[in-house]
Formats: sequence, C-alpha cells, structure tokens
Amino acid sequence: MDLFVNGKLNHQVFDMDVRQGTHDLSDVLVAAAHTQSTAVESTHFLMAVAKVPGGMTQKSLARLGMTAEQWESGLATCAVQTPGGLPPAHLLETSLHDSAMAMLRATASRCTRDGRERISESILLLSALQHATPAVCQLCASADIDLTHWCKELEDALTPVTPLEVFKHDGMVRLDTFSPSAKKVLRLLRTEAESLGYQGADPRHLLLALLAQEGGATHYGLYHQSNRYMRRRAIMGHLPLLNRLLPKKMSLVGASFTQPPL
Repeated sequence: MDLFVNGKLNHQVFDMDVRQGTHDLSDVLVAAAHTQSTAVESTHFLMAVAKVPGGMTQKSLARLGMTAEQWESGLATCAVQTPGGLPPAHLLETSLHDSAMAMLRATASRCTRDGRERISESILLLSALQHATPAVCQLCASADIDLTHWCKELEDALTPVTPLEVFKHDGMVRLDTFSPSAKKVLRLLRTEAESLGYQGADPRHLLLALLAQEGGATHYGLYHQSNRYMRRRAIMGHLPLLNRLLPKKMSLVGASFTQPPL
C-alpha cells in the first residue's frame, strides 16, 4: 500500500466513505487550521473521522453519550497550537506530526495483515486512538473514556467472523454446533410444532419455544424491560391467541429439521 505519492498522502488508499465523509481528507487540514497547528497530528484525524455519517466513530460516540461536535470541541483543546504559524496546506509527509505518521503506518500494516486494499474508517479510528497524543489520552481519562476498552471494542468489530456450519451437506442440522440451551430450544420448537399438528417449524414455533424455556435469555430480557411484570404477562397472555392462529391437524411423522430452500 503506497501511503504517499511524491511525498503527498495518497487519498486512493482510503475507503470511499472516509473520502466522502471528510471531503477527501481536507477536513483534516481544516481541523489543523482550526487549532492553529503547524503540523497535522493524529488528533486532527480523530476530529475528521467524526464527520463520517453513520460511521463507527459516530456510533461509538453515541454509546459514550457524546456528540461529534462535543468530541471535536474537546479534541481541539489538545492539539499543539502555534499562534501566528501557518497551518499545512497539503497532507505532506513533512507536514505530519510523529503521532500522525505512526498512525498511518499502523493503518497500512493492519490492512496488509488483514488483506484489505483500502483503509476503512474503523481502522483509521482504531489506529488514531492507539497513537493518541498524551494530551488526548489525558482528556479521555478526565472524561472517563476508557481508551483501552474502546480500542478492544474496535478490534473485536474488525476481527473476521469465523463461519459456523449449522447444516450438514445433506441439509440436516448439525446439533454439535448448538449449546445445551440452544438444543433445548430446538427440542421445544419441535414439540410445539408437533403439538399443533404442523409438518414443519416456522418462526412462530420458535417464539413459543423461546418463551417456554424457563430461565432463558428471552425471559431475562423480558424481565428487565420497563413494566417488566406487566409486559411478561401480556406476552404470555397472547400465547393462546398465537396457538389459535396456527394451522391444526397436520402430521409430523418422519419430519426433520432441514435447511430451508434458498
């Protein structure tokens, strides 16, 4: 990955959402001008990525109870200011602070390792946090923002998902891929379908099975909802109605759980 072309940061190595959300990274330069900085820090990249609409940065900030504007305002106080100095006009190697250079090299290494052709917003955010300046680290600590935990969340989100083979080649369910509680739900699902005379199970039977499993995650979630007791009784009270809506008198003899047709 060529981060620089003729000494200038190569915009082509960034995902399109990053380029569009930051106006081809010009928002990084705007952030540097706003803080009256003569060098572009990782801080300025953190300010810029917050502008990517619906991106990981905005989602993370929302979970932290913070707006993008508040984030940028706080970060602006962390950048090194040089009153009277001229801010960079271009993202050149010579105009980057050590924190920004280390951040960019880390993003390139991460993309190479993961086999990615472009730098995504999530990777840019993660690397910028990992190479945050001492002032930014201090600001986050004062605001009770755990950077280590935040970085771990981003790492987990970037970790490739391992495919889970739920069905065998013949279309049958692989029960060994299910936990004991999940197997119990499958048994309850089949029991509900059989008791209602259904030849195959559908989402309504799954709902009945999840509600029938005492102490399961469904009961736990219902319990902790607002007005939890009334909500739970209301849902349980609708089960007879749900049963009446299901067709009756269909044989389940020889039926099995198979992969639904695509």
